[in-house]
Amino acid sequence: MGKKGGLSRTLVVVAVLLVSPWAYPAGEDCGSCHSREQHAWAASRHAQASLNPTFRTAFEAGPRAWCLTCHAPLSATQGAKALAEGVSCEVCHLRGRTVLSARAPTAEALSLHPVVEEPRLRTSDFCARCHQFDVPLRAPMEHADRIVPSGLPAQDTFSEWRASSFAPSTPCQDCHMPAGSHAFAGGHDATLVRKALEVEVRADGATRVLATVRSRGVGHAVPTGDPFRRLRLLLCADVECTRVLGSAVFARGLEPTARAYRVVQDTRIPPPTLQAPSPSRTLEIPLAAPLPPGATWRLVRHHADPRHEPRLPPGEVSLEVARGTLSLPAQPTP
Repeated sequence: MGKKGGLSRTLVVVAVLLVSPWAYPAGEDCGSCHSREQHAWAASRHAQASLNPTFRTAFEAGPRAWCLTCHAPLSATQGAKALAEGVSCEVCHLRGRTVLSARAPTAEALSLHPVVEEPRLRTSDFCARCHQFDVPLRAPMEHADRIVPSGLPAQDTFSEWRASSFAPSTPCQDCHMPAGSHAFAGGHDATLVRKALEVEVRADGATRVLATVRSRGVGHAVPTGDPFRRLRLLLCADVECTRVLGSAVFARGLEPTARAYRVVQDTRIPPPTLQAPSPSRTLEIPLAAPLPPGATWRLVRHHADPRHEPRLPPGEVSLEVARGTLSLPAQPTP
């Protein structure tokens, strides 16, 4: 059985690499040998990069070819199949007909196809091309195939990491690819997000609440990535949050200028430093009336542009990070 399975895998690999003219190898082709990695990738946001509802809704509202350079990098040359696979195995692991590996290839791997070790696969630099880029100048954005950087980061994750205490010894892969996982856990992963954030909400008088969010073991700002990603803390009158008393938003806000954009606020939790390994941000929530008994709070991570949220399924819109009950301030003794 083992020999038959090995022969089958060999034939699949040889067929993919020798077919002429060059055929785009799908992720399922890689899965004949790398089943664990292929299955994890198939359920990941990388695999869904060009087809997930958040991206499709934004892309349909303003289609620009340069968006696909990161959401489906091979689609321009390999067509619809590559478009459907988003950030596929080939994007990171194939150059020509040579496979790139994060570690030295085994004799078995070399017997199946050309493999070379690529140390950059283990570094944050490899991730930077799609997780560090500028907001384009607004005028060229009218042209779907043209991008002119403005100098203001749209996604600043790599620079945030590079300025943090995680660099250079703890690269992106340590947190987002633990033990070589190809699930690429990130901001949509409830377990990862909830583990990374600690929330404290306390009343500071009858009509003022202070909300503190602290990051733990995060090598960049929170939230990071596109400016529309945000943490929103809701102060509610009851457990079901049927009536919102106030809110605080942890985000980086941009507004348009004549040709580009500018940052108008940045209330995110900053990256960690040696002096502040678990950084935090405290925001004030003013209230129009005293807190009612039974007041609660909940912290929600919003994934998408608020203009597109009504058109998205709930799982694409937000993720509840934490919730709790607010203790009312002690009343003075008469």
